[in-house]
Amino acid sequence: MHVTSKDGLDCIRCESPLAYDATTKTCTPCPNGTVQVELTPNGTRRTRGCLRCGAEAEPAADGSAQCHRCDRSLLAASGSCRCPDSHLLLSGVCLSSSQLNQVPAEASMYTIDFEDGTTIDSAFFRRHSRAAAFLCRFRHNISACHLLANLCAITMYSERSAAAPCGQLRQLASGRQRPPAPHLPWLFYEEDEAPTVLSRSRISQEYTVQRDRQVGTQEYTVQRDRQSSYLNLTVARFSADGRLLGRTPLDSVRSSVCPQLSAALRSATRFGSRFEHTCTLTGRDLLEAGPPEFFELYLQYQADEAEWLYAIPVRVLNYRRNGRYVNQAEDRHRWQLVHRFFLVDAVSSVPSAGTGEQPGPQLVQYVRDLHLQVEMRSEAGRPGRIAPPLLTLGYDLVPAERAAAGGLPVRVRVSYSVDMSDAREQIEVAVGVMSAFAVVWAIFRTWAWSSRNGKTEVDVPTLIHLLVCCCGSLANVFLLVMFCTCFYWFIFFKRQEVAYSLLPTPEQERFVRDIVISAFVLKTADVIWLLWRQVTVSLFLLDWERPKARSSLPHPHLPAGADGSGTVSIWRTYFIANEWNELQTQRRINQTWQLMMVLFALEIIGFIDLGSAEPDSGMSRQPGQPAAPQSFVCRFSVIVLTYGTVTALQWMFNGLLYERFVENKMQQFVDLCSISNISLFILYERNYGYYIHGRSVHGHADADLSGLYEQLQREQEDLCSRRGLVPGADQQTFQLMLPNTFRLHYDDLLAPMQRKSGGHPAQRPSGGAGDSSSGPPAEQHPSIQAYNTINRFLAAFIEHAIKELDYTVKDKKFIESMMDIEFADPDEKGVFYNDGRLTFERALLYGHGWALAVFDVLLFCFVDLLSGSTLLAGMVVFVTGKMVDAARYYLGRRNLAKKTLVDERFLI
Repeated sequence: MHVTSKDGLDCIRCESPLAYDATTKTCTPCPNGTVQVELTPNGTRRTRGCLRCGAEAEPAADGSAQCHRCDRSLLAASGSCRCPDSHLLLSGVCLSSSQLNQVPAEASMYTIDFEDGTTIDSAFFRRHSRAAAFLCRFRHNISACHLLANLCAITMYSERSAAAPCGQLRQLASGRQRPPAPHLPWLFYEEDEAPTVLSRSRISQEYTVQRDRQVGTQEYTVQRDRQSSYLNLTVARFSADGRLLGRTPLDSVRSSVCPQLSAALRSATRFGSRFEHTCTLTGRDLLEAGPPEFFELYLQYQADEAEWLYAIPVRVLNYRRNGRYVNQAEDRHRWQLVHRFFLVDAVSSVPSAGTGEQPGPQLVQYVRDLHLQVEMRSEAGRPGRIAPPLLTLGYDLVPAERAAAGGLPVRVRVSYSVDMSDAREQIEVAVGVMSAFAVVWAIFRTWAWSSRNGKTEVDVPTLIHLLVCCCGSLANVFLLVMFCTCFYWFIFFKRQEVAYSLLPTPEQERFVRDIVISAFVLKTADVIWLLWRQVTVSLFLLDWERPKARSSLPHPHLPAGADGSGTVSIWRTYFIANEWNELQTQRRINQTWQLMMVLFALEIIGFIDLGSAEPDSGMSRQPGQPAAPQSFVCRFSVIVLTYGTVTALQWMFNGLLYERFVENKMQQFVDLCSISNISLFILYERNYGYYIHGRSVHGHADADLSGLYEQLQREQEDLCSRRGLVPGADQQTFQLMLPNTFRLHYDDLLAPMQRKSGGHPAQRPSGGAGDSSSGPPAEQHPSIQAYNTINRFLAAFIEHAIKELDYTVKDKKFIESMMDIEFADPDEKGVFYNDGRLTFERALLYGHGWALAVFDVLLFCFVDLLSGSTLLAGMVVFVTGKMVDAARYYLGRRNLAKKTLVDERFLI
């Protein structure tokens, strides 16, 4: 019978001692010491037969039909490839008992103390540890020394005894950390050498944050001008038995840990680009990975027209010294740096046969967190230089059953940092200086507030107002300083070529995040105070309408007084109150359009992609290109810049176009007051406020349609007097600075309105305000009497009819207008300042667009900081805005009804 040749081109016969196996349809295996062959020495085809290896060779274990020379220890012991019974075969080496006695067998050579407290007598250690120690010490066998180093790495460099692998290497090094002989691997750094190692300046390569010209290749390139935008990393690979498998570029390494990471290594080694990738290990990745491979990482760089390799130190977080995790400490002097590491180990926890345990691994060690840290040196005139990188590894230990289930996360990170101590000091100085100015401004505003409230000494309300003013001012300062700082970092990082500066690391960004969060908290307090002030403001609607003359002849079909003559309609007052009520939640910046445009710019156009921690300033990503981690500095800069730009555009559109050529709601309200013959007093502070002069130039406003049209026509044709308070002037809006006696008299008149008698004080019987003929005063509701009294009092005050309470009208000085303060002393006379800027809008949300915009952008950044989602941030800002509007509306509505005596049921 014939069988198919190995190359599948011919049919050949099985030659004795081989026979045809009908079950497998191939030749039977060769006897021990022989290999199957198919070709004659001259290359002609022949039958498949067996060829015996020489006396000093044996068939290869991998079945490759080749004979390999036996180990020298076997030939020395027996002259053949067989280890005699008087010797012991360990790790493929035949050793005599007398030789092995030079390395005493101790339990610590074979046992491993894992982090969870489990102690296992390892079969792998029993097979290799003692032989490796002997061969490395007495034979200077390089592979044996590397095998001993691998065993040391598996134990997390534990030095619990001198017989353990790490203890053996320490003894061989004669107390020195550097290898005293070429056959010993370099494994340990000096115990207190970490700060020195990580601050050396041997790497003279100059790095740039711009891409190399050979972007399309997957090879790491170093340009001839000694500039490179990629880290050229090389890996030395060792097998579990200590053989060097070769040195290869990092991107050619294929590992069972995160195999999909290989495609992203180009992005991971891009200089200056923060990289983070998380993958999930399966049970097959862990348990079927085979013997572990061990690695040493090197940085290849160019210096003096030559290529150099720099060994990258490794910091194993699981390393323990005297039971303490010294590598997790902040003090670098306590660190123990090493040079070799592994990714997955499922071999060392297999117990030896003599322990009676079930075969197979009991525990699996795998790298849970791999972090390559690159720090750029800050040297004047030498940009783009880096200190030695540091590889930090954190291992996790799981039972084999848990490993078989899979789902274990692995995080791979590459971060770049630069010394930010000077930058932080500069930020602290800027924040300190600007905060001092903010506090001074808050003190100044509090002094102005005290003056407007008639206070002559510091009391608790004054201190509260000072505290809140400080909150608002400091929030503005924090936002300004942080935006300028982050925007500087953002522009400099994205647009530089040679790396002069890098972005702060997430740990360094914590200082910036804390200040932004503080600004948000402070601004929240400021906005709450603003709402409280607006919903407690005192205001009054002054009705100038006078009762019409009664007819001397009674109406034939109506009772006396029922025809409406001699009364004033209340509906004009209700109408103005409703208009004011609608204006309470009006904003200068439309929040809905604001958020829509911001989200459109960030998510649809892609501005948010500029927030990535990579040097590219593009807003598009190639298909399959991994997303770089977001930098809070860049993201904050982009969000604030976008939000501020949209706010400025909307502000300019409203101020320059919409309010001038379409509608100005504040001016329309003033015109409506004039048509309705209603003036509005707003006492925003105790002795300070605003006045809208709405007295009709026609003497009355209760007119039919034709009468109203005629009045407007007369004004258009300039056939009547001006609407202004001063004769011949058009100025209708004023800022008030009133004497304290005015407020005392006003409060006395207002007291009956605040008294709860006969129901809600804002509800009164139907009838006209100012109706002097609706019945005897004793039969009127107390609030109606107070309303009529205040109406007459304010009308008399405006008409200069009260000698003790008078006022003057004048313009504010430039410094007063600029700083929003009044230097006049109102103790004797009140002052009406001409106000062409309609500043009465400050009693509404409309006049605080800046404060609300700052609050919105800080809230947006705060939510984005917590969630990393601009969509969620936009939703939260929108909902919060609606809640602020609702609170302002309902509380302001109650205050309006309470202070103006307008029945709340008529406020729509």
